[in-house]
Amino acid sequence: SYERIEDVAWTCSFVWSQVGDRPVPLIVAPEDPTDRLDAALAELQADVSRRPLSILPLVSNPVTAYMDVLMTEVVGLIKRVAAIVNTPEVLIEDFQGIAASTEAVLLRCNGIRQTLGDENVEDLVATDDVYDRLAVETWRGATGGSLQELMAEAVEARESVRQRVASDYLDVVVIKDNQTLRDLAREYYGSADDWTVIADANGLTNSDPPVGTVVFIPRRPGGG
Repeated sequence: SYERIEDVAWTCSFVWSQVGDRPVPLIVAPEDPTDRLDAALAELQADVSRRPLSILPLVSNPVTAYMDVLMTEVVGLIKRVAAIVNTPEVLIEDFQGIAASTEAVLLRCNGIRQTLGDENVEDLVATDDVYDRLAVETWRGATGGSLQELMAEAVEARESVRQRVASDYLDVVVIKDNQTLRDLAREYYGSADDWTVIADANGLTNSDPPVGTVVFIPRRPGGG
């Protein structure tokens, strides 16, 4: 009990000052995913370099572009970690978001590695250059049937391979003459103004990339 109003005021002031001076405890200590992401990308790069993708341009172009997309995601994740790792309070939602994004990137890295490691003939993609075809046949060791059969099966499987490499995206598009990201956004999202969704996913800075650029069409946030 307090006999004087001064005692009440002093007690409140003391409690407030103690609470105000107390260091705020961390709600969670976030894991820095940098090492895991770097290791996964290094393993993926090693697998890409071991397989002669230079003779399979219809596979190598999407794979190279997809790796660029992954690198963009990794850089973004590392920036998110750096932004919160030294703050006095880290919300559990921040940690869960970074952890989920990290696992998604690692899963996609493993998915591409499995695709690249698949030795089935349907994973080859036909090219128009006879020297490329001969190189493919030599690489295969000429053990799986005639060159004509090999290339016929490869042509049939082209879409399957491309979809496996980029299963998290709506489509993979090679930019044509007079085609822009606004055109793609109108086609896939119904609004040309959503071109920035495509640009951000591919690390592009404008809506008019060069002809021949491989562009991944991401699912729009919130679905679609």
